[in-house]
Amino acid sequence: MKDYQVTLTVKNNHLFRQMQLKNIKTSTELSQKSGVSYPTINNYLALRTAPMGRDGWKVTAVTLAKFFNCKPEDLFPEQHINEPLEKNKASFEMSRQDVMEITSSLRQTAISPETVLVLEQSKDYFDQMIKKILNPRQYEILQRRFGLESGHAETFEEVSKKLDISRGYARVIEQGAISKIKREAALNPRFMSSVKAIMGLD
Repeated sequence: MKDYQVTLTVKNNHLFRQMQLKNIKTSTELSQKSGVSYPTINNYLALRTAPMGRDGWKVTAVTLAKFFNCKPEDLFPEQHINEPLEKNKASFEMSRQDVMEITSSLRQTAISPETVLVLEQSKDYFDQMIKKILNPRQYEILQRRFGLESGHAETFEEVSKKLDISRGYARVIEQGAISKIKREAALNPRFMSSVKAIMGLD
């Protein structure tokens, strides 16, 4: 008999990385902020459900993509867009030597605390930059439209009601803000990488 019972679980790192960028730590928190049900999010994280149906992307996959301001295909491994993972968990009996070899290998490929710190610093730098670039109204509308603080991306209708302006005017202000951001990003590679990671803009 071997000394250890080891369980291996496979997760959807595409979706998990987007959660990290928005500082969302649990499926429950993502469900509350995105409006997608907790079981659906868990199934997407475990790759138990394919996000593409017979008629195209499922509504829940599109909703998550809108929440993260990315394309649906950015949230899932390409090989599992149409087919779920048959099995995402397995258990093995292992010796001490087996465990040491596997944990050593995993440590080399795992996301390091340094990487997490870089992601956090990227968010901080992005926020500092847009505060400098945008006027207060542009900043507020961008925060609301992309859910940069709350994690909930508001529609133009929601923004216009809360700020007591027309949807068309809100759209014009957003377009002006994005134009300013793109101009600055073209001159600043560090800012460009933050813009791509956080807003999904090219």
